Amino acid sequence: MLRLVLTRMKRSAKQWLEKNAASIAPESVIKSIHAETEISSGYFFAIGVANLIALCGLLTNSIAVIIGAMLISPLMGPILSTGFAFVTGNRTIGSQALRKIAISVAVILVVAAIATISSPLKDPTAEILSRTHPNFYDLVIAFLAGSVGAVALCTKKNYLTVVPGVAIATAVIPPLSVAGYGIGIGSVRIFGGGFLLFFTNFVAILLSTVVAFSVYGFLPTAAKEEEVRHLKQRMLGLAAVLLVISIPLIYTLHKTISDVRRQYAVRETLKNGLERRDVSRLAGFSILPATDGAMEIRATVNTVRYLKKGEIAAVERNLKKGLSENVRLVVEQIQVQPGGLKDVVQIAPALLPTPPPAPAPSPGETLQASRKNAVDSLRKEIVTIGNILRPSRVAGFSIAFSDGSPGIAVTLKITRDAPVTPAEKRLLEGILSDAVGTPLTLEVVTVPVVPPLVFPEGETDLTDEMRAHIRQAAEYAAELSLPVLRVEASPDPSLPLRKGQALAETRAGRVAGALAEDHGIPKDRISISVGRREKTVPPSVKITIIPEDAVPGRVKR
Repeated sequence: MLRLVLTRMKRSAKQWLEKNAASIAPESVIKSIHAETEISSGYFFAIGVANLIALCGLLTNSIAVIIGAMLISPLMGPILSTGFAFVTGNRTIGSQALRKIAISVAVILVVAAIATISSPLKDPTAEILSRTHPNFYDLVIAFLAGSVGAVALCTKKNYLTVVPGVAIATAVIPPLSVAGYGIGIGSVRIFGGGFLLFFTNFVAILLSTVVAFSVYGFLPTAAKEEEVRHLKQRMLGLAAVLLVISIPLIYTLHKTISDVRRQYAVRETLKNGLERRDVSRLAGFSILPATDGAMEIRATVNTVRYLKKGEIAAVERNLKKGLSENVRLVVEQIQVQPGGLKDVVQIAPALLPTPPPAPAPSPGETLQASRKNAVDSLRKEIVTIGNILRPSRVAGFSIAFSDGSPGIAVTLKITRDAPVTPAEKRLLEGILSDAVGTPLTLEVVTVPVVPPLVFPEGETDLTDEMRAHIRQAAEYAAELSLPVLRVEASPDPSLPLRKGQALAETRAGRVAGALAEDHGIPKDRISISVGRREKTVPPSVKITIIPEDAVPGRVKR
């Protein structure tokens, strides 16, 4: 009975394959495949333009620009041709397609690296970093999209509407642009992550086109035993490559899922333990591995009345039990006023004793009193601004008045590495203007979170003072959302160029290692670079902390 069912299934599958093969025009498909293997100046012009557009979108964190680059890129064509040659055994098409792909990849990497070196924007953005950690879903998406593209090429049905979607889903240009960007800034990690995503997409598309072309009858030109054996060998080789690249992809996916589950578990435990109706509310939290091996969780709570130590200790015990890890909970409580302010009882003026008339103040006294009130109001409001700017803090401020006029000029000094945006400056100006009741001019000066770590000439060891500054940078970064830490070393100006650069790379590596190993900063959030040698700059390492917010609706690919 089973043999009969298997025989019928085999016969049905054979008839279905023959029907699919008969429904297409092989000559038209082969002609399209040949056309995609031709190398022309127009092709490389389109590749170069798509690459530069993708790089601009990556550096400016614009997903719309990146999608435009995906639609322009013609690199999908030779990849489909490679799949056709793989399944049919056509060495001519295969060698031409692989040659075209290799040249294209080299051109993209070189152009992206040169453009990155020339660009004033070199900081890794969220769109760049999102393409340095491919996972197993990227492989699945590329396989599905590649199969749709191959079917559309064979059947010519909905070809014009399918191809743009396939180009966006497979996204072979942006990962290569990220790899070129990694070369431009000297980051092996970013280069490797971007190139791994491209190679993952390439292998998945190749596998899907092999399946699709096989279904539509494009098998070896000579149905000999040797040709079939060669096809099986090629399939085994492709399966081996697929298995090898699946290992890091599955690991990355598992780590991402674990992090998401841990964040959810922490959030729910904190909400259940710290939130009380009409009393307290969880405002936010962050997770930071501490130096003593315990996971440190910092939570901020808005509360009408302060929570007791016993309540916080109970939440900490629940976190340890739920996460099965050593946890230290630090709760920052901010007392708030419930509802609105109470009305003040007014006493009728007729019932109050009439005070003697006060002498009218002079214009100078009036101006002096007005300025004193403005200074007092600004001092109070700057405390509020310090809470708004956290984890940045107000390092100092000055207030200047114009003689003979009520104008006020405020200079605010804050600790942060990212520049203040025009929108932030307008917000601060509005807060301070409302406080004094008059327009003012505001100048915001930023000072580094930590000073440069200056090394003695020829030395690479970290001192206790340097480690204290590194700890300060890690604590600052822990309060930001997805921060990027740039570690830039300046070579010794008195040493030969190569030796100075080698020592600078060692110093930068040790600082990055201390951030990652001693303070739990993820390595993918740290970028290392070596600056130019300048006679006036001593051998040092500068740590720059750049905050990055996730873009809603961002398309990872």
